[in-house]
Formats: sequence, structure tokens, C-alpha cells
Amino acid sequence: MVIVTWNVHAGRADLPRFIDDLTQGRITGTPVRAYTVLLQETIAGNRYDAVKVAREHQLWAYFQQVRESRQGTSGNAILSTATPLTARTIVLPH
Repeated sequence: MVIVTWNVHAGRADLPRFIDDLTQGRITGTPVRAYTVLLQETIAGNRYDAVKVAREHQLWAYFQQVRESRQGTSGNAILSTATPLTARTIVLPH
């Protein structure tokens, strides 16, 4: 199981390409089949929408809104080949 954290820079990073590079082994040197990607600064509804990309790659997805920005709804997401038993958000104080 590979676990990756990645800041997608306000939704501008090419998430489908990243997943393809990861699964094909261009990042790790060997193809990866089981993985979880923790994403920061995803933008819901944009061209690299994390939930949409997860569906296209048959991955489990979880998105939590953090704030509204000029680009749209910004948040954090988890994409995974494994389906967790439960998922929930715990809001921490600033």
C-alpha cells in the first residue's frame, strides 16, 4: 500500500496524470496497485475535480469542503483503492 500526500495548488495540478504516473510506476519505479492519495487544495467542479477523477479510476473518494475561493469550493480529498469502513470529518479549532 502506497500513501501519498499532495497539494494540488488550488486545483491546478493534473490529478489524472499523477494517478497514471503512480499506477504505471513512473513515480515509484514499479507499478502501484494499492494506494491512498491525500489531497490538499482540491477544487470541486473544476477540470481536475477529485471525486470525478476517482470515479473515472474506480477509486473510493471522500471530499470535505474547507472554504470558498475565487476558483470554487476548495477542500481536502482522499482517493483510495481501498474502501474504509467509515469516513467522517473532525473539525479542529484554528
